[in-house]
Amino acid sequence: MSLVSGKVTAEIHSRMRDGFAVYLGGIDQALSPERDFLVGEAISIADVCFAAELALFFNEKARPGELGKIGVEPILHAGVDAEYPRAFAHFNKLRQHAAFAPEMEPYLKKFELSG
Repeated sequence: MSLVSGKVTAEIHSRMRDGFAVYLGGIDQALSPERDFLVGEAISIADVCFAAELALFFNEKARPGELGKIGVEPILHAGVDAEYPRAFAHFNKLRQHAAFAPEMEPYLKKFELSG
């Protein structure tokens, strides 16, 4: 939220980066080996929360100037999906799922066009 409000600092961004690494590392581990969902055999609130939380990080893509002003690199850099392959594969699957796509795709498209 501090990025959206223009109040992000290098320290806040560093904490976001650290939290992101721990969170996505845990998601990657939870999806290992070859699980289709985070909990159980169907979409659960865990999958919904994961998709929503990761989608919020896409706000960075629309604000490269703010990141540059404080001298930090984006958390969602070009190779981030290779660092957390299961998490991003799961996110990409969820964003195309009929339960997510109507809201998720328009939200994410605006960031993909700007970044």
